[in-house]
Amino acid sequence: MRKLLSLMLFSLLLSPLAQADALPAPTLPASLQESLQARQTVRSFTGAPLETSQLANLLWAAYGVNRENGKQTVPAALNRHAFILYVLTREGVLQYFPQGHQGKKVSSQNLLPYADGSGRMGPEAGAAILLVGNPQIFDNLGAGAEKSAFYLGVEAGAIVQDIYLACAAQGLGAVCCGSLNAEALAEALHLPPERRPLLTVVVGHPAP
Repeated sequence: MRKLLSLMLFSLLLSPLAQADALPAPTLPASLQESLQARQTVRSFTGAPLETSQLANLLWAAYGVNRENGKQTVPAALNRHAFILYVLTREGVLQYFPQGHQGKKVSSQNLLPYADGSGRMGPEAGAAILLVGNPQIFDNLGAGAEKSAFYLGVEAGAIVQDIYLACAAQGLGAVCCGSLNAEALAEALHLPPERRPLLTVVVGHPAP
C-alpha cells in the first residue's frame, strides 16, 4: 500500500500541469500528547522522499478542512484565510487546495534549494511546505499594514505548529525557515506582487 501511495504522488508530480487531483484522506496515528511530546526542530535529513500519505497528512493538518461547514484546521483573522500552500519536491511543485483536499502540479522545477537560506537543509529534505501570504486580503476590511502583518503572523504560526505536530505523529522531522529565498521562489512560481513567500517548513526523515 505504501508503495502504491508513493507511486500516486510520483505520477502526479511527473504529469503535465493540469487539473487538481484528490490526495489520500488524512490518517494521523498518534495521540495529541504523543505528538506534543515528540515535537522538535530537526535540521538534518536523509534525503528520502515522503510517501503520498505522509504528505497528504501534513497538508491536511496544516490547512485542511476539518468540518462540514468548510472551516479549516487553523484559525483565520476576520474569517479570512490569507495563505496558499505549496509543496516543493525534487520532482516539482504542488499547490494545495483545502476544499476537496487536492493537489495540483504548478511547476516541474526542483525549488528545494531555495527553501532555506543556507541551501543545505532544503536539498536534503523529503519536501518543503511553502507558505505564501496575501496581506491585501484584509485591506477592504479596514485593517492597516501593521494589523494585516499581525494577522498573517498569527495564522502562519498556527499552520507551522500543525505541521510540526503532524510530523511528530509520523516520525518525521521539520524545521521552520524564515531565511528562504523568497525572491527566487516568487519568480519561479510566477506569483503576483501581492502574494509573498513568507516561510517554509522543511520536512523529511531525520538523519541518524
